Amino acid sequence: MTTSTGPQWPTTPAAEHGTPPEPRTARSGHAAWGEVVPGPLAASVAQEGARRRRRRGTVLVVVLAVVTWFGVRWAEEAFAGSQGDPSTAPGVVVGAAGDDEAGGAGDAPAPPPTSDDDDPADEPDTGTPDTGTPDDTAIQAVVDELTAVGIDEDLARRYARADAAAAREGVAMHITSGRRTAAEQRALFDDAVARYGSVHEAQRWVLPADRSAHVAGTAVDVGGTEAALWLGEHGQEFGLCRVYANEIWHFEAMPDGADRCPDLLPDSSSGW
Repeated sequence: MTTSTGPQWPTTPAAEHGTPPEPRTARSGHAAWGEVVPGPLAASVAQEGARRRRRRGTVLVVVLAVVTWFGVRWAEEAFAGSQGDPSTAPGVVVGAAGDDEAGGAGDAPAPPPTSDDDDPADEPDTGTPDTGTPDDTAIQAVVDELTAVGIDEDLARRYARADAAAAREGVAMHITSGRRTAAEQRALFDDAVARYGSVHEAQRWVLPADRSAHVAGTAVDVGGTEAALWLGEHGQEFGLCRVYANEIWHFEAMPDGADRCPDLLPDSSSGW
């Protein structure tokens, strides 16, 4: 009887004959001793991992290319900015409407900078006050325009000076009615009689042709309302007087030899 003292390993015929076992390989479908051959699932997983690594590598290359491009652009713009904007460089004027509309002003040199010596505040006082009087040529142009339509020249000159002063204060002044023909005045008077119902009432607003200053060319009606009020306040400075209390727009020349305007008449029917 044989007594077992532990596990008994079976023997192979090759071992019995002293021949080592043939190694198994993956090519033969058998793994060598100590080698693990992956199955179909493990091979698929390994292939997918390889594909992912390739994709990550491609994405990384693209990202690096984009970052490099933006870096180059940023460096170029930073360099250009350090050189300054050539359109605002000294000696270049950029017109608001463009060079074509500005008549080539974009190529014109900028005026030289003024020095402290050019400051008007440093100029000596000549003792002559600055009255702000417009150029005589402009005033004469207005006078010529008004006298051409029959307004008295003295009245026209006074009005032209007042008009220029009002414009400097931002007040737009114009004449709504100047010289009228006798026929025009008669038509206005007849309309007033029909409107107000009597000659006396009509005369408060319109005079007969033989008594109207408009027919004589020595009266002007001024508009708009702001201008009429301005002239009512400042007209005396220019020799113009408002005549009637009920007509803020009617002005005539200050009477010869007077240094102030006469008191207002209630209406045009007063004083005759």
